[in-house]
Amino acid sequence: MPAPRRTDKNQQEIVDGLRDLGYVVTDTHVVGNGFPDIVVRSRTKRLVAIEIKVEGSGLNQAEIDWHTKHEGSPKGIAYNLDQARAIMACYDDPLEY
Repeated sequence: MPAPRRTDKNQQEIVDGLRDLGYVVTDTHVVGNGFPDIVVRSRTKRLVAIEIKVEGSGLNQAEIDWHTKHEGSPKGIAYNLDQARAIMACYDDPLEY
């Protein structure tokens, strides 16, 4: 049986912050195989996958592979709430949709 997947220590702060801003956030950290930690619905109703990392860490090989396979899909990597907000701002503009 595989070990339970842990969240990064900053994930709850980022999730709570995005929810406080009115975003719908789904925790997907248990999916594995490089799938990002959360999926967030933008104001234009796009689903945006966000990988959450702590400062000083980077993507593992499975995460790199996932991001490569999904090139062009709405996604990003956030180390803090400000970065997560910036990612979502990219997908909130209805003119970009």
